[in-house]
Amino acid sequence: MRNKLAALVMAPLFLFASMSVCFADGDLPQPKKLQIAEGLSKEEAAKSLNAGLTIFAFWNSGDEKFAKDILPENFIDRNLPEGRPPGLKGVLWASKGFRTAVPDLKCSVEEMYVMKGRVMGRLLFTGTFTGTFGEHKGKGQKISFQAVDIYNVGDDGKIIDGWHLEDYLTLFKQMGTVEMK
Repeated sequence: MRNKLAALVMAPLFLFASMSVCFADGDLPQPKKLQIAEGLSKEEAAKSLNAGLTIFAFWNSGDEKFAKDILPENFIDRNLPEGRPPGLKGVLWASKGFRTAVPDLKCSVEEMYVMKGRVMGRLLFTGTFTGTFGEHKGKGQKISFQAVDIYNVGDDGKIIDGWHLEDYLTLFKQMGTVEMK
């Protein structure tokens, strides 16, 4: 029983370690908690894990190579914010716009769940509002807000579509762009 438990705990860590070496630049975020669904083959787990790590590396670094590697042109944002272009173009646009406001933006993966054909992450975004957001100019305010992203991964390992929920109220309060009465 003890050996079986050890194998269950170590298998995801081994798989995660082997995936991390696939990227030479070291930009992949390291999840604080990683849960891989029971019963997945190594190939199935690797496909979803790679997709999640790659898109989270994009949100952490802003480096478009990650998004372009994992999101096809016809990627579907299932809860597209108003004014944001659809597909890969919209993801790149959103990151660029947000980094205009928070140039030192970082994204840590607090929790990551890997399932067959799906990956979910609870993310923590941090940085300093020193840029501009619409008509608002940052004054060095620290920002820290959470988001949850859920992505479906196709047979080719690319992310087909996704849903996301960001704690924008916390963000906007920290930036001073909204006041609560």
